Amino acid sequence: MTGNGLSKVALAADHVRRVNPWSDIARLETDLADVTAGDLAGIDVALVAVDNDAARLAATRALMSARVPHVDAGVRADLCTARATVCRPAPDGACLLDSWSEQRLARAGEDVGMPCAAVGEIPPYGSSLSMAQAAASVAVHQALALAGVTTAEPAVGNELRLDLAAVRFERFTLPRNPTCAASHALATADRLLLRHEPSQTSLAALLAASGIQPASEIVSAGHEIVTSALCPRCHAASRPYRPRQTMLPCPACGGAIAPLRRARQVAWGDAATTLDGFPASVWFRPGDAFALRDPDGTARVLAFPPTGIAWERGRAYEPARDGERMSRVPATIDLERVRHTRLALFGLGHLGAAMLEALAPLPWAGLLLLDRDHLEAANVQSHALAAAHPGGTTR
Repeated sequence: MTGNGLSKVALAADHVRRVNPWSDIARLETDLADVTAGDLAGIDVALVAVDNDAARLAATRALMSARVPHVDAGVRADLCTARATVCRPAPDGACLLDSWSEQRLARAGEDVGMPCAAVGEIPPYGSSLSMAQAAASVAVHQALALAGVTTAEPAVGNELRLDLAAVRFERFTLPRNPTCAASHALATADRLLLRHEPSQTSLAALLAASGIQPASEIVSAGHEIVTSALCPRCHAASRPYRPRQTMLPCPACGGAIAPLRRARQVAWGDAATTLDGFPASVWFRPGDAFALRDPDGTARVLAFPPTGIAWERGRAYEPARDGERMSRVPATIDLERVRHTRLALFGLGHLGAAMLEALAPLPWAGLLLLDRDHLEAANVQSHALAAAHPGGTTR
């Protein structure tokens, strides 16, 4: 839900600049479902701190298609539990979504959330602020390891769980799930960078040039494809093979049609006739990536040209002048590597703010900050950055 206060991205960017004059900053005040692989060009490591399954699904698929190693973290304040799941995208790897149940997959289209609603009730539960700090400490440690700025070995393919109630730290290896909702084909190393934007070529010509076969599957990293629909007015059934965002009116009566089945993996032979003559933009956005999986199981990824995100430039880091500010950084952190690494943070609420508070003082090459929401007044005191914001949190 979007509030009326200061945007979380603006709050985070202001904090970064107050403690860090060096890093480039990029801001994305958008929904994760609208993020493409092209938006993540040049990002080395990402941290995901969102509070609902739909956003986690969108984030994981985008990061898979961009081949960005990432840590997905979360908290359950009502259970005094914090967790971090570590993923390095690979066709045969494991990630957060591997362990999702069918029921969880079914509800991933809804904002079911993992809220801290129990905080303040009886019996007392851990506060969202303290739990966020606990989860952030685990996630940041893993992100630094993934980035190679420390000598620690990242726990790739594992979930790390901190149970503060039982004072217990656990590590679980995630089993590889061949039907994982993240569609690990998107992480295939065999990839082709396309020269044209989706609007500049037809879908059929694009796929024919890639050598697609009728039985080959297109695996979309972005929007779901509506494979069957029904018009509530005249009850005409159709197979539009279009994303919901580009659905056309009912051809029989002109009414709005309702999607019945949606998929992110579609056999080209089923969709080819319906989409003959349409531009590639009927399925794909600028910066999108998608996988083609042939009947023999081989896969390759095609990516449209990266999108141009605006970066606010920081000033050059000069060891002679700035080194003193880094004098208390642990010797295990490679500052030279830090200065050549770009991080992305997805979600800047309680947990994302705690992560940023730990990471922002280091002279990263760049920080990409993403959140669609504004900070609610009721959350100010438990938000790591808002409480210290000098200008307040409302405009």
